[in-house]
Amino acid sequence: MFNGLKAQIFINDFLLNSKYMKLMHGIKIEVFGKDLEDNKINDAFDFLLPFDLLQNKVKIETEYFGPDPEIGIGEPITSYKTLITQQRLLTEFISFLRKMLSPSQKEDIVTNASKFMDEDCNAYIRFDKESLFKKELELTKGGNCFHVTISLAAYPKTIEKAREVVTQLFQ
Repeated sequence: MFNGLKAQIFINDFLLNSKYMKLMHGIKIEVFGKDLEDNKINDAFDFLLPFDLLQNKVKIETEYFGPDPEIGIGEPITSYKTLITQQRLLTEFISFLRKMLSPSQKEDIVTNASKFMDEDCNAYIRFDKESLFKKELELTKGGNCFHVTISLAAYPKTIEKAREVVTQLFQ
């Protein structure tokens, strides 16, 4: 049987998970880093993902690209990617963003939602990499950034429905 505190925690968790349950299919986060940025990037992932990666079996995959002047890579670069599909972790991530983003940043995401979506109902949010190294969330339109792709559960799959989902997530 639940005592009062455990029951309240259970109810709060249930309500939180119910609120976001059908709004997302998954979240992919990717970033490119130079040779000496490995520790900074791993620390930034630890900050951005508000749960224990090992305990939750979330892996950050890396792919190394060596110098290749033919395609414009002058120095070694590493690609870091992770994919989150567990509903509880998706909820924790969005809750973390809602807590950490300023009201004006959330308003910017909601107001400009259709500019940061594709026809497959994926929303894109970019965070400045140098700011994340300082444990700050600063939205950016591109460049050297952590690229977050949110696969939205919008039914029917239209931009208008996807915009409604983004509003629910960030308002």
